[in-house]
Amino acid sequence: MRIKIKNLGPIYEFNFDLNRDLHLVYGKNNIGKSHGIAAVYLILKTLADKSNFDLFTSFLYTIKTKNSGVKGETIKLTIDTQSSNSVLKASIKLYFESFLLSKLNNSFNNSFELTNIKNKFNNEELLITIYFDLFDIEIGIDSELKLIIKKIIIHKKESSLILTHKLPVKQTTDLLESEFKDVFNLSNAIYFLPASRSGLYQGMNATAPMLVEISRIRHLLPNKSFQIPTFSEPVSDYFLQLMGVNPNGKSDAFNRIAETIENDILKGSIVFNSQNKKYEYVQNGTDLYLDVTSASSMISELAPFVAFLKYILREEKGDNKTSKCLFIEEPEAHLHPSVQVVLMQLFAEMANNGVKIIITTHSDFMFNELSNLILGDKIKAEQVSSMHLVMTEKGSIDKGDMQATSDGIDDYNFSEVAENQYERRMNLLDFKNQ
Repeated sequence: MRIKIKNLGPIYEFNFDLNRDLHLVYGKNNIGKSHGIAAVYLILKTLADKSNFDLFTSFLYTIKTKNSGVKGETIKLTIDTQSSNSVLKASIKLYFESFLLSKLNNSFNNSFELTNIKNKFNNEELLITIYFDLFDIEIGIDSELKLIIKKIIIHKKESSLILTHKLPVKQTTDLLESEFKDVFNLSNAIYFLPASRSGLYQGMNATAPMLVEISRIRHLLPNKSFQIPTFSEPVSDYFLQLMGVNPNGKSDAFNRIAETIENDILKGSIVFNSQNKKYEYVQNGTDLYLDVTSASSMISELAPFVAFLKYILREEKGDNKTSKCLFIEEPEAHLHPSVQVVLMQLFAEMANNGVKIIITTHSDFMFNELSNLILGDKIKAEQVSSMHLVMTEKGSIDKGDMQATSDGIDDYNFSEVAENQYERRMNLLDFKNQ
């Protein structure tokens, strides 16, 4: 499954391929990196919720029963022509319009505000295209600022799968479930770690109890203008996931990665105190429990990532094994270059262990290490998506000049700055020696 997002804030076009395992998004500040991955996160989160599909399936069988009272009756929907593709298209339209778009609409409103979501450069409206094997669907925005279906395209090459214009309910749901298989495999396993994680954790952890108490007495203040602070949906999800952990849970593969960070970098452990619902740092060789917000910036920044590895990411066994998807903004924040290098090695290991990793970064050290990992065959180039966002008169796009190959990734993002610095240094030395 692939996603294309057009005309979102500073973005003209942003693409995401779920078939890739490690995604890196490079580019200058204020170019749309966070907008792009937040939008992809919200789309995947909505599509991956299997309960929506279960409701849709139940609804179809309810229609079937009411229409005929005979078990096994075919779907009866309003269609333009008596063709199998029209029935399938009508079913897809029903699923998205009645079970997905309202939820996605709310998520986008919570995160971007649809009243102000159009492209800032060409003034064009938001357009989302989702590409499946069997069909493509375009989602736009109407005059009432609601997400709507603009177009559904059934691929002709797949039309042989549809045998009759009277498409049985089971055949329809089986076809759609097969199309959504990869994204359903992420159900309840999509996570977002926003930028400034330590600051957000500290601020939200301190204010959450107060906001809960205020929300309880809002009805007592009917004549006063009173607004509770809100957060974007990815940020709210981050905090809720971080606080809703099972401290007794264990995941062997991810716990090993967490232990590597704790032993080799943090020189101590990150533990969750279930009594005060806070994360604490315990330095090796001591019994002192320190709130992570009071620890060094490196510890407080890495603590949420370690917590996700230890307590939230689960390693299922056998038939219950599912994929996971972890979005991380600027993982290099507050970290020494040597730590950034180790972190990229761990991201590659996670990508090879069933976790889709999506990263925005300004780190040339992480970039160079990823190139080395590809060259060293620690991760395959075809697993990697490397985007270099640049600004055009229409908004930001992926320039396409930093694609991963078996020879690594060419540097067209950081090299210009390094070369300019070097040239200035040489010029200054020449001037000084005259």
